[in-house]
Amino acid sequence: MYDGIIFNTRAYKTKTFHRQSNVCYRMKGRKSMISKFKRGLAVVLASMLTVSSFASVASAEGATSIKGVWGTDANGKVIYTEYTVNENGEVIGEENITVTEQRVEATCTESGSVHYTANTAGNPTKDEVLPALGHNPGEQQKENEKNADCEHPASYDVVVRCTRCYEELSKTTETEGEALGHNWGEAVEEITKKPTCTENGEKTITKTCERCNAQDVQTEVIPATGHKWEVYETVKKATCTEAGLVFVKCTNEGCDAKEEQTVEATGHQNTTVREANRVYPTCTEGGSYDKETYCWDCHQVIATEHVTEEALGHDWKQTGEVIKESTCTEHGYGKLECSRYFETKADELPLKPHDLKTKEEVTKQATCAEEGSKDIIEYCTVCDYEKVKETQKIEKLAHDLKEKTVVTKEATCAEEGSKDTVQYCENCDYEKVTKTEKIDKIKHTLEQKEVIVTEPTCTEEGYKNRIEYCTKCDYEKFLGRDIIPAAHKWETVKVVKEPTCTETGVGYQECSVCGEKNTTENNEGTVTLPALGHDYETKLVEEKAPTCEDMGYKVTQDCCTRCDDKKAESKEFISALGHDWKEEYVSKEPTCTETGLGYFICARCDAKDTNHVIEKLPHTPQQKEVPGSNTFNGDCTVASEYKVADYCTACNAKIDGTEKTIKVPANKDHTYRAEDVEFVWYEPASGIAIFKCASEGCKHQKKILFAIDLKDENSFVVDKAPTCTEAGEGYYVATVTYKGVTATASTPTQFPIDATGHEAAEPVLEVIKAPTHEEAGLSQWFTYCKHCGEKLAEGEAVAVEPTGHEGAVTTTEVIKAPTCTEEGSYDIVVYCPECDKEISRETMVSEPTGHVWNDPVVENKKPATCTEEGSYETVVYCAACGAEQEGSRESHVIEKIEHTPVTDAAIAATCTKTGLTEGSHCLVCDSVLVEQKVTEKLAHTPVTDGAVAATCTKTGLTEGSHCKVCGEVLKAQKTTDKLAHKASAPVKELIKEATYTAPGSYNEVVYCADCHAKLSSTEKAIEQLKPQGQKIKVNKETKSKTYKAKSVKKAKKSFRISATAPSGKLTYKKLSGSSRITVGKSGKITVKKGTKKGTYKVRVKIYAPGTAEYKAVNKTITVKVVVK
Repeated sequence: MYDGIIFNTRAYKTKTFHRQSNVCYRMKGRKSMISKFKRGLAVVLASMLTVSSFASVASAEGATSIKGVWGTDANGKVIYTEYTVNENGEVIGEENITVTEQRVEATCTESGSVHYTANTAGNPTKDEVLPALGHNPGEQQKENEKNADCEHPASYDVVVRCTRCYEELSKTTETEGEALGHNWGEAVEEITKKPTCTENGEKTITKTCERCNAQDVQTEVIPATGHKWEVYETVKKATCTEAGLVFVKCTNEGCDAKEEQTVEATGHQNTTVREANRVYPTCTEGGSYDKETYCWDCHQVIATEHVTEEALGHDWKQTGEVIKESTCTEHGYGKLECSRYFETKADELPLKPHDLKTKEEVTKQATCAEEGSKDIIEYCTVCDYEKVKETQKIEKLAHDLKEKTVVTKEATCAEEGSKDTVQYCENCDYEKVTKTEKIDKIKHTLEQKEVIVTEPTCTEEGYKNRIEYCTKCDYEKFLGRDIIPAAHKWETVKVVKEPTCTETGVGYQECSVCGEKNTTENNEGTVTLPALGHDYETKLVEEKAPTCEDMGYKVTQDCCTRCDDKKAESKEFISALGHDWKEEYVSKEPTCTETGLGYFICARCDAKDTNHVIEKLPHTPQQKEVPGSNTFNGDCTVASEYKVADYCTACNAKIDGTEKTIKVPANKDHTYRAEDVEFVWYEPASGIAIFKCASEGCKHQKKILFAIDLKDENSFVVDKAPTCTEAGEGYYVATVTYKGVTATASTPTQFPIDATGHEAAEPVLEVIKAPTHEEAGLSQWFTYCKHCGEKLAEGEAVAVEPTGHEGAVTTTEVIKAPTCTEEGSYDIVVYCPECDKEISRETMVSEPTGHVWNDPVVENKKPATCTEEGSYETVVYCAACGAEQEGSRESHVIEKIEHTPVTDAAIAATCTKTGLTEGSHCLVCDSVLVEQKVTEKLAHTPVTDGAVAATCTKTGLTEGSHCKVCGEVLKAQKTTDKLAHKASAPVKELIKEATYTAPGSYNEVVYCADCHAKLSSTEKAIEQLKPQGQKIKVNKETKSKTYKAKSVKKAKKSFRISATAPSGKLTYKKLSGSSRITVGKSGKITVKKGTKKGTYKVRVKIYAPGTAEYKAVNKTITVKVVVK
């Protein structure tokens, strides 16, 4: 069956119009091609029909019917099938009917036919046209061969005939080589007319071809011989400057001509150039000489030229003496000496070359997220010269992976929490959650608080509840109720004696709630203010920083910020920092098959550790197909399978345990893509489209025949439009659809489009010479092509009259402008605005303009005040010349203005000063308008100064009073004596805790309960701590290890015993066991290379040294190694 093919059978024409460009394209020489298409289209259309007809036969059995269908089978054979269809249109049966055919075979030029008849009721038929076969061109053959001759090259006809009907399809004449050319014999000359002294002669030259006897006859002119003069008498001999005279006669046979001839002056033939009046140049002054041309024949100077020469300039030579050495940035100086006059001077020496070296400078640090870069810089070691020679990439770094725990939900005492184990890179933002775990509920965080139920007052008790509560949740528990004693809230209102660090002070206190005075110590109201106590601040006395290997220390002392009291100095030792092994240097890179070597350098002291083994790198897996495992046979509709495995990208080794089988299911149908369709062209407008299955590896393809409708405007594209003089080009476009996939392609070769030829536009008149106002111009008719603008013809020339001074303009030019009192003058000028030529000019007189008076203006203005009148004048001026109008000046009076009152505010009287009543004055002249009167002083406002009780550190005060407003003392207070100290319970200070190496101590101090002054201090000892026992804990997983014999055979294996003890570092020692197992001091267990299969045991002693805090201890364990 033919799928997706459409042929357009409209008749072809020999001319097609492209509507976009409105240009007629003539498609010559295509009639034979088009006729071939037309003969074959009908046949192809008939063969493409999938269902050509239906036959319906009514059945006697109820509502069923029989329908016949023409079609083709899978092999392309025409078949006829009768379908039995029920009343619902469903097929319930089918029968293939025998088909007979009558065939008339097609020839090269005429189509054939096939008549099909179905052997069933009604004998339905189907006719199919077999397209003419078309000529089958055979190989080219030579006919009518001819040999080359003198005038023609060898030739033959190249004939192509049809292999079926032997019709001549094409015939072209070809030539080989070139014509032989005539083989001319010797030329034979014959003089037909002899030349004389004054007339030309003639001769013939005949050549005969020795091959074909053809003759070549040519005629040549023999020039006249001319007279052969001979002097027979000299009248005057020629000189350098004068001509001579002779008589001559012709010596040719038969000629007796004679004549008189002038002999030209010989000219100065024998000359030389010489110098005269020579002055030689020097280094600084020029020279000169006269260049004379002298004739040796006439002994005369025939030419003189004065020549000047420039000064020679100094010929400086290096003396080798260096005044200043050159560098690579600054020129030095050397001594030069002139070779002619021995003058000297300093000369600049050349620069020395740069002392170049190279260095690397990182411009962008590489990270594990992006590449870095570095510049290779060429620089001079002497100067600042630098140049970037090359920029190189720095490869990305590997992730520096660490693990951390991130709490995603905090556990509380009410609910569980959660946490993630996160693998992260320390250098970039890479993070990956590897494990999520629960966090158990936490215990209640219990604290106690007091909740006041009833607030106490100054005279009545209050109550408070003691509550136990959780700070994390809402849990609470009642513990009991306490009494809050009644108490005043004393507030110091006046200090009589300031307290110090060690002594109490004295002051007056009042209750901030009820205002009662504090008389608990004495009736006068003074109370003891407690001593402040020392405010110690730790100061650094001496410091030594620790290093990698040595301890440091810090000496400090506590000093009071208020007084000079100081505590004993304290010295704190700082442990050695230990080496900070930061950057690892690799001396031998590890691979996936071999270990490497490396060492670390301390970031602080540059110390270097010894070489250590760097573990082998893991294989870098990359999944690949296992060779020879693929069962795919090239058909995507058949299921297949293949195997894949991980191979190391570094060593190409196949990684064990990674092989797996990949099954590829069969596709339901082949898949086609437009971009995969291949077009094979048979003629400029027909061919085959090959649809290939797009599934990877599938070799299925479908061939579709196509033909292009040349009449359809969409079937071709103009690539190059034709012009008037040049042909254009275009190409055809084919569109083929198969199973819903549409593909397009253009012909590989282009067809020509004839040039359109010129099309004359209407003649136009062009200006050759433009006319002027006074001179005539010239124009001419021309004809151009309306498309390309090329000039096609020149027409008649037309004279153009002068334009004349049309549109002349009259203007006025002012010579002298008139004023208010004087006449002016101006010229009236007529000129042409185009050529700017003046045509006429007339001078005129203008009358004086007269004054133009403005409105009156105010002058000499004096403003009025509240004490004096003001005044001003008005006057009129001319607006043009500014002259004052006679009699226009007038004087005017301005009346006084009223006072501007301002209030003077009243001032209240106090107990120390009198007051004033309210008044007012003028703001402008300051005159008093309303006078202020004095008011009497006020009485004092007394305030009681409470008595201050004496304390053990300060004296007290009796009650007094002062004025609340002015502060004046109305009743003076008297001083009372200090009280005795009251000892409080002893407290511990300067506590030095006991250690495992030394006893401790503390001071037992007694302070005054009121002023907090130190009353006594006693030093007491604390017993030294005793060392405690310790246990060694061993991780059970490290006491047993299993290896494969295959891996041990290739290389030794090692692991470490994981053990801990409170005292810190442990040491290990092998006590007994297999010689194939060694034990290192640091606990490293090594299985020697080549150890055979079996179980090996060793006894290992682990020793934890004693310290001041812990006692020494050891432990013996058995380590088992299994090789299988």
